[in-house]
Amino acid sequence: MLKPSRIVLAALAAVLCEAAVFAQAPTITAVANAASFTASLSPGSLASIFGQNLSTSTVSASTTPWPTTLGGAQVSVGGKSAALDFASPTELIVQIPVDVAPGSAQVTVTVQGKGSASATVTLASFSPGILTQDGSGQGPGAFQHGKDFSLVTAQSPAQPGETLMMFAVGLGPTNPSVPTGATAPASPPLAMTTTQPTVTVGCQQANVVFSGLAPAMVGSYQVDFLLPASAPGGNLSLTLSIGGQTSNTVTLPVAGPAIPVVNAVVNGASFATGAVAAPGTMVSIFGCNFGSKDNLAAFPATNFQGISATFNAVAGPLFAVAALENQINVLVPTELPGSGTVTVQVQNSAGLSASFSLKMSAATPGIFYWTDPSKASRHNGAVLFANTAWDVMPASMATAFGLTGCAGLQAAATCGQPAGAGDYIEIFVTGLGTATPGGDPNGKVLPTGSVAPANGSVLYQTVQKPTVSIGGVATPVLFSGIAPGFSGLYQINVQVPGGVTPGDDVPIVVSMPNGASDSATIAVHP
Repeated sequence: MLKPSRIVLAALAAVLCEAAVFAQAPTITAVANAASFTASLSPGSLASIFGQNLSTSTVSASTTPWPTTLGGAQVSVGGKSAALDFASPTELIVQIPVDVAPGSAQVTVTVQGKGSASATVTLASFSPGILTQDGSGQGPGAFQHGKDFSLVTAQSPAQPGETLMMFAVGLGPTNPSVPTGATAPASPPLAMTTTQPTVTVGCQQANVVFSGLAPAMVGSYQVDFLLPASAPGGNLSLTLSIGGQTSNTVTLPVAGPAIPVVNAVVNGASFATGAVAAPGTMVSIFGCNFGSKDNLAAFPATNFQGISATFNAVAGPLFAVAALENQINVLVPTELPGSGTVTVQVQNSAGLSASFSLKMSAATPGIFYWTDPSKASRHNGAVLFANTAWDVMPASMATAFGLTGCAGLQAAATCGQPAGAGDYIEIFVTGLGTATPGGDPNGKVLPTGSVAPANGSVLYQTVQKPTVSIGGVATPVLFSGIAPGFSGLYQINVQVPGGVTPGDDVPIVVSMPNGASDSATIAVHP
């Protein structure tokens, strides 16, 4: 009997080993956005499929349109063929078919001689992802200077006011539409996105001047935008939003000092926009570069770790510096005029922000309110039963806050329940304007940074009297002035009138003689 030689046995073993390897079935461990590496996917977006045995070789597409078979691998999404740019045993880079419908879809990888593997993904209409320099989805974005197309780096930072380019995926349909795997047109008409994205740099919105598929590329979008001239220096966070979806956050190096930016000044109680305030009003300033540490009990300091806010160069006492929320709560100095405009600026250790114009008025009432944890749309006024710590609110809201009803409790107890006709209540507001001892028109206002005597020995009452209605029924104002022991916080005392239709969301309206008003709700039960 003849025996096989060692050479033949070795050759046979190699063939069997290779066959065993090829016989291993593919597996999918993840399907991710090729720019952000999140699960955010959409028709036409580029995606990375991770797993094992996903192809028979490592190869990149050498021609366009991208092929539907690469390295022995084929990919379908929602039953439609994807285009492949790169294939390796552990990763495939594909373009999701442009014409697949949003919603739940099956991703299937079929490898020649190995079988197939599937995974379920959810496709949205948009899946914005910004491409980064290192391909990680984090860190510095792959931005280019519009003037010469050179890369934006720490050594060559962006300049405020210049046009920049960035590249992204997942920005949705274009006009004209470009087939899956095909290159975008390099000459007009370019493939523009049918929905305009927004670009947020730091805390400012940039002006987008072009958004469409990057010319001569497959599945990649180009977004050109104008960096705001007022953009501060430093490493600014940047996001891209479209169709209600927001991209990964990347870093944009910008030249210059990291000075503050003021985007808005709103009533500190109602958060009403319109940039109108009265002397002695609590306002909230929104922007960025407000420091790195919070101080939620700063009053009466006018400076916290180099952060200050001025009105016509007069520093306002800080109530709170919420650096992480990009918000400063501050008192508008009482000495300011009740008409015209003033300049608002925020300063940090790097410098002074650009000027923000704030319109002044004699009164701009804003009612403080609670948001109901069980009903986000409810704006229940910050209202107490007179001379107590008892909150006026629906029973369901009190339960959501973990509070009990107030029956049988001491006046200093914390509790919550609806009011009834005849109950005396205190409404807490800001922006009621000039307040002097006894409401004397010729009296002196409370100096900025001071508080009204806590014992009520001097009552700072408003010179202009508000009117109040509850459930559409007018009720006399018994007191209107600065709450004892406070600054910028006003208190209005009234009695709940009869004839109010009961309910958990009864409107309460505070109006001033100049026509300014604000409303919230309270609970009134029989």
